[in-house]
Amino acid sequence: MTQFLLIIRPHLLSALAALSLIGCSTISRYDQTAYANATSAKVEALTLLDKATGIYASHREDIEAVTITLKKGYEYDRGRSLNTDSIEMWESILLEKTDDPDSGTYTRFISLWKAQGKISAAAIPGKKTRLALAFDKLITLENGKIH
Repeated sequence: MTQFLLIIRPHLLSALAALSLIGCSTISRYDQTAYANATSAKVEALTLLDKATGIYASHREDIEAVTITLKKGYEYDRGRSLNTDSIEMWESILLEKTDDPDSGTYTRFISLWKAQGKISAAAIPGKKTRLALAFDKLITLENGKIH
């Protein structure tokens, strides 16, 4: 019996150590749906920005559809545990903070479009680059998680 315990003990300790590491994870695991949500939202949002040279009122349905897509991705990630970093990245895209002019990249663009009626073609590439970078951070984070 003693020999049996000597053989089992190292394996048992290894298993317990592995379980404790899994239990102490500080970030969620990779999620295919979250990845798909982020990549789809990026494509839809950047496509919408190209339409901003047109009159805002003419694109209200497009804006609403894209905004809903982004909100769905955000809400999906909010429902996942250990997902604070992804949630913060979604918030940098969607939520405007009065003390942070770089917050709400998408939302601020939509507000600007609404206020101006349309955006000049010269301004679109810079806005698209900023929004694409925000999405790229989110997508890279999700793709880098343990699969």
